[in-house]
Amino acid sequence: MNKKVLKVFNLRGVSILDQLCFEELMLRTTADNCVVVNTDIAKDSIVLGFSGKPLELLNIQKVKKDNLQVIRRFTGGGTVVVDHSTVFASFVLNAGDVNSQPYPREIMKWTEEAVYAPAFADLAETKGADTEKFSLMENDYVWGDRKIGGNAQTITKNRWVHHTSFLWKFDPFRMGYLKLPSKRPAYRADRPHLEFLTEISTHLPEHRRDPTEFAKALHRQMASLFELQNGLTGMECNDQLPEAMLNEEFQELHARLKQETPTFVPRTFVVDDLPDEPAVSV
Repeated sequence: MNKKVLKVFNLRGVSILDQLCFEELMLRTTADNCVVVNTDIAKDSIVLGFSGKPLELLNIQKVKKDNLQVIRRFTGGGTVVVDHSTVFASFVLNAGDVNSQPYPREIMKWTEEAVYAPAFADLAETKGADTEKFSLMENDYVWGDRKIGGNAQTITKNRWVHHTSFLWKFDPFRMGYLKLPSKRPAYRADRPHLEFLTEISTHLPEHRRDPTEFAKALHRQMASLFELQNGLTGMECNDQLPEAMLNEEFQELHARLKQETPTFVPRTFVVDDLPDEPAVSV
């Protein structure tokens, strides 16, 4: 059976706001299957799910004091702090082109079993080893019992997007922008952020700790499932990850696609009106 075509967008230095708007554009205005990998983003941000409530999730005063950008994305899921050490991976796919039903648990199971588990086994050089490893626990990607990535998705009639922010490394200071959420996975219990999270890079061999190695491992795994095509040039790229598309080149591509669909308005936006923390009575 012929493999379906998957367009590969290997990005570097593109803001998470622009990445999310691009994914939404691809989801809602095209029939293309796409994978997007983005590293080394230029602007630190906090990203809320579409129904996330800032007062319940953020330490508002700290966020305002540090003038951190807050974005509300078009998908559900939790709240994440992202910076240049975060690695992003997203799929925009036709529901009929993957071996999965278009429901959240089935999509997450497909990404675990068909995509990320083999990619991380390749990356960590642990194929067949009985060690702590990558898995899906409740709605999170974990290494052992510590979270390494949060994911979210939106499902339309015939298509879906599933995107993940992977904690390649993280700054413990930045976790202070987030409150302990009232709704949290059972496996987390009451663990604070720094006892609940772990950096992916610390679990990898030294020579595989650059985020580019993740992009290559993911590319190899996707080549086993799809016919890969460079998203910028349209050329076949099964054997080699395309050279990273930098921000200027990406902006030109994004602008051209937006011109083709002038009526499209993204549901991802910057939150400019954060509420104030309620006064504490004494």
